[in-house]
Formats: sequence, C-alpha cells, structure tokens
Amino acid sequence: MMTLCNPTKIIGDENGKVKGIECIKMKLGEPDASGRAAPVPIPGSEFVIDCDMVIQAISQGVETECCKDVELSKWQTLQVNDKFQTNVEGIYASGDCVTGPKSIVHAVGDTYVAVEAMHEYLMGKKNEE
Repeated sequence: MMTLCNPTKIIGDENGKVKGIECIKMKLGEPDASGRAAPVPIPGSEFVIDCDMVIQAISQGVETECCKDVELSKWQTLQVNDKFQTNVEGIYASGDCVTGPKSIVHAVGDTYVAVEAMHEYLMGKKNEE
C-alpha cells in the first residue's frame, strides 16, 4: 500500500495488455475551507510500477454500470457468495461495492478471501460454493 501517491496513467503494450501503471508522488498542500489538507502532485516525481493487471479499489459510491450482468443486492451493491464470486464467471468483488461503506480493515479482510478464491480460479481449481 502506497500513501500520498496517485495513479496517472495505465500503460499498455502493443496488444492492449496492461504492462504498468504510472504514478506521481503527492504532498499535503494548504488546508481547504473545511481545514483538511488537500494532496497536490510533486512535479518530477512520476514513477512506473510494472504489473499485468490493475484492480480499481477506491472507496466511493458503488458504480454498477460497468457490471451490467452482475446481480445486485437489495441495497444495490454487488451480490456475491462467501468466496466473493458474483453470478458472472471470473468476476469477483469485495469492499464497499459489496458491503456498502465499511472500514478499510473489513475491506482488506474480505479482499484476502476474494484473492484466495481468484487464485484458485486462475490456477484452474473450481471454487466451491
């Protein structure tokens, strides 16, 4: 987990596959009207993290438009089973998009279970319901 850094660009190869993510370091600027310091970019601090997958994990409102075929709960969050699988094969979800707003501790704990299930799925093992 990196603090005070912001992704700026996803880098792809010639086939459109992810190969990295460009980030920039941030510093806390002057407080706004609420008294909270806003992060501001540090010029020249850009760096690249090599990766082959990007998972968006940001605590905001639940955005379900990108998951049209995924079933929703009565609270309009993504419906998952105990391994955080949705009804669509290969699609897993955890964190606020499943539970609604909760602490990062809950999100990390749930994501650990989801990642274990994703690993089994990607390794060709069938997840048990």
